[in-house]
Amino acid sequence: MLLLFAAILCNACKKDSTVPGTNSAPEKGYLTGLVTNYANAPLNEVKIVMDNAILSSDVVTGKTDDQGKYKIKVPYGTWTASAFVTRKYHQKEYFLACDPDEISSFTDDGAVRNFKWKISGQIPNVVPSQYYGGSIGIYPADNSIIPDNTYIQLTLTPVGPLIDGSAGTPIVLGLGQEKWMDPYEIKDIPIGRYKATIIFKADEDLPLKVRNCFNGGSFQYETTFDFEPEKSYRSRTWYKAVVLEYHE
Repeated sequence: MLLLFAAILCNACKKDSTVPGTNSAPEKGYLTGLVTNYANAPLNEVKIVMDNAILSSDVVTGKTDDQGKYKIKVPYGTWTASAFVTRKYHQKEYFLACDPDEISSFTDDGAVRNFKWKISGQIPNVVPSQYYGGSIGIYPADNSIIPDNTYIQLTLTPVGPLIDGSAGTPIVLGLGQEKWMDPYEIKDIPIGRYKATIIFKADEDLPLKVRNCFNGGSFQYETTFDFEPEKSYRSRTWYKAVVLEYHE
């Protein structure tokens, strides 16, 4: 009886350790999988893209169903898989990559690839590095006496839920900290609506005026912004980004 109880308990533990709806083994001739969000809830209408590893123009696509599952016939060849969520957030539409549980290629023997929608973190197997989060360009205004970002501290406070519905938390950053290693660009901020304030950290903290360069607004001691899916500024196209400018 003790052995039987132990066997039942072991099987129950194994079952609980799996994600509902995922396939444990590949199905011959098909790519299958599940796409979920940060709370492990299934996501429907997620675009699945199979790229031929040899012929870059050869692409096969599919979508997840209401249970977040998908099943795509795999043609002959060697393939890789990606998943993309399209979301409208504050009247702007974003096309966002999902995080794969496996990045290796596969053939028509079949494969399972599950994805999670993440809004921060480094995208695997991409050179140069890219991130699920957005970017913030940050510069002193042309008429500012502050030469660069060395003593700048930026505080981002979420205004409402982030793009994936999560609450978000305030972010405080200075040059040289994680996410702000580039002199004039902060990377991998979870996409959302934020209130931004800037302080010049010297002998005493000096609040600075800031504006969103994309909308040409006036300088204020705080500004609320959304990340733009795509925008041009200073001869550069920015994706999932905002550009902030400040002066004393």
